[in-house]
Amino acid sequence: MSIAVWVGIIALAGLDAETGVVMLLYLDLAYERWQKEGRLVGIGALKEAIMFGAVKRIRPKIMTVGTILAGLIPIMFSHGAGSDVMKRIAAPMIGGVITSKILELIIYPVIYMLWKGGSSRDDVTGYSSCTSSIKVTSGGARKRMGGPTYLTLHSHIARNYCRGCKTLNTSDRRDA
Repeated sequence: MSIAVWVGIIALAGLDAETGVVMLLYLDLAYERWQKEGRLVGIGALKEAIMFGAVKRIRPKIMTVGTILAGLIPIMFSHGAGSDVMKRIAAPMIGGVITSKILELIIYPVIYMLWKGGSSRDDVTGYSSCTSSIKVTSGGARKRMGGPTYLTLHSHIARNYCRGCKTLNTSDRRDA
């Protein structure tokens, strides 16, 4: 590989690192927002929070990729003086920008999901090992049961969710 190719790879690494950090920031903000509002009570809510953050990055990433490609593709077809060096800089950038788009919009959210949701078995399965569990039915009525907790939560009930033992508070209060 020539020096020009390495220059293209270094430029691509800088661009991908910058856009990847911005994607992580959007995912973290969505995660913290869901957590602050008390909506982060299961794996489904985590997926929803990640989708909320990732969707906000689709248009900026596609515009970034489109602009870079619009500037680099003409270089690949040039024949003037110095075009051989510029082609070697543009080639890794073109392939890398397309790969970066796929990574940022598809792979990074999946990795974030595994990172935030896969910290324990309880978080992934949605079950609790608490001995005094509560089953929440679709109507919101609570019923005491032994064994795992199956969570079907409404937003007014989700505020009473205990993150420590993964059960619901038995009080009838619905205050925030």
